[in-house]
Amino acid sequence: QEGNKPVSVRMVSFETHLPSKNRSFNVGVLYNQDQIYSSAFGVRFSRQNGESDFTHQVTFGLSERGVGAMLDLHRDRYGIRLLSTFAPEQAVVIPVYANGEYPLGYAKSVLERLGQYRTVGEEPGNTPAGKKFAAARQRGVPVRIGIGPDDEKNKTARIYLRTKEEPMSSFPVERLEEEMPRLLASVDSDIRSDAERYLSSKIAYTSNAGEIRDISLDGRIAGFAICESAPCMETIMEYKKGELLGTATAQERKGCVSCGREATNTGYFAKRSSSP
Repeated sequence: QEGNKPVSVRMVSFETHLPSKNRSFNVGVLYNQDQIYSSAFGVRFSRQNGESDFTHQVTFGLSERGVGAMLDLHRDRYGIRLLSTFAPEQAVVIPVYANGEYPLGYAKSVLERLGQYRTVGEEPGNTPAGKKFAAARQRGVPVRIGIGPDDEKNKTARIYLRTKEEPMSSFPVERLEEEMPRLLASVDSDIRSDAERYLSSKIAYTSNAGEIRDISLDGRIAGFAICESAPCMETIMEYKKGELLGTATAQERKGCVSCGREATNTGYFAKRSSSP
């Protein structure tokens, strides 16, 4: 979209939607400031042919707002869900008490198999294994591994993926190392698919200018064809109860929501949340 002149010539805005606020949310911005500041402060560079010109500047801002948005968008009713790249603990090994014993030696051997991953082992204590599983799920651990006495006998484990309700029982431990990349990728894929599905549900496309504000008041993002002429852009920006988030190039040719002329750009309008 057009930038906030004279701060920038053009800008790219990264937008998402926060379930907790039911509002659009700005995650970060990339500003193409071109020669605005270099010309004002006399910052120049020399070309290979000896000529000089003012430098070109790009400013990129993506801070902890991205982390807050990720935690909000990816959570479910149990707690946070973390992509494996960002998870402090990619896997946790939990020994389960049964038949008067904990299979501690076997649990340790399973833990050692996963040395190349960020894996922690739960120690026996007064907290039941069920609560340890629930706590690990709440803090977003992608893979939880339950180890019981029967697993030691059968050389298996019970695998719980963060995005699945049912565990993978009697999982052969000898396959655990080679299967971990696939298990983590499965969790990542589920989280991303759920996020894409959620975001799609929060964007409502309309060809009626009068519906834009209603969609915004409902907490959703209105999408519409816009020709990006100055009068049409100003008309949209004057709407209350929201703001123009920006425009993106569309594939289809449709009539501009404001003037009706052919347009190949999609505008987005919503009420933004101030913080995660």
